[in-house]
Amino acid sequence: AASSAEQARGIDELNRAIASIDTTTQQNASTVEELASTSERLHTEANELASTVNHFRVSSDGRRALVSRTVVRQQSQAPGPATPAGTAPQVLRQAEHMENFEEF
Repeated sequence: AASSAEQARGIDELNRAIASIDTTTQQNASTVEELASTSERLHTEANELASTVNHFRVSSDGRRALVSRTVVRQQSQAPGPATPAGTAPQVLRQAEHMENFEEF
């Protein structure tokens, strides 16, 4: 009788260990699915980013890009002609109706 009780306790302990392993395995499988999904999204986003970046053209040594940025800054700092009174609101109204206008 004592050996039978000890055997029952051993089987019960073994069942609990197997249940714990099963739970851990299910959690790991869920984590793997999430990681696979995240990896796929990251791959897609990386391809989209690469496609977007490929639209920019930069010289092989990078100097030309820096010069053009400097020129743009100098031109934008130069004072422009004064806007005649009444034209600014008209320009704003036109900008509101632009179809492809995107706010950053």
